Amino acid sequence: MVRNCNVVPHIAQVYGTSEEELRNSEFMPMTDRLMSGEITETDFWSWFNNKKTTSFKGLLWGETFSPSIIPQTVEIINRLKKKYRVVCGTNTMQPHYDLHMKNNDYGCFDKVYASHLMHAIKPDRDFYTHILSHEGVSPSETVFIDDLFVNVLGARTIGVHGILFQTPQKLEKDITMLIGSF
Repeated sequence: MVRNCNVVPHIAQVYGTSEEELRNSEFMPMTDRLMSGEITETDFWSWFNNKKTTSFKGLLWGETFSPSIIPQTVEIINRLKKKYRVVCGTNTMQPHYDLHMKNNDYGCFDKVYASHLMHAIKPDRDFYTHILSHEGVSPSETVFIDDLFVNVLGARTIGVHGILFQTPQKLEKDITMLIGSF
């Protein structure tokens, strides 16, 4: 639904390291802890600066986050909502969630399930089962769409129909193949 949401390249640049080095270090597991609500952004940067023995450079998760909505995807969501309940299940962290809320980016959804508030992240089984339970639906009557194949696979392993998002045009075709016209 959004683009320009990867802030890791900017963080790497600010700290004078490579994105690859960050991704192959403890940085990503700590990011998962942040997205699961286990730690705060302040906790994250305190850990990071101690680990890197660098000086604090700011709350970069929030300060560098600048997502932009994909209007065609929102249009698809709005069309689906005429027939179906459409919820958002997102791996996010408090500063990103706050900005999305401020910008009303989630406004097209019937409900938002944010990982940091659920204390579960994709592709963990608990993420999907939490949403299914709260929505009162079975996996077989649910369609999950994500731009990461690992997350689509996570949904499929519990019986949810999964679609890999690539472009709005492909998404519309994939949805139509699965549920028919909408």
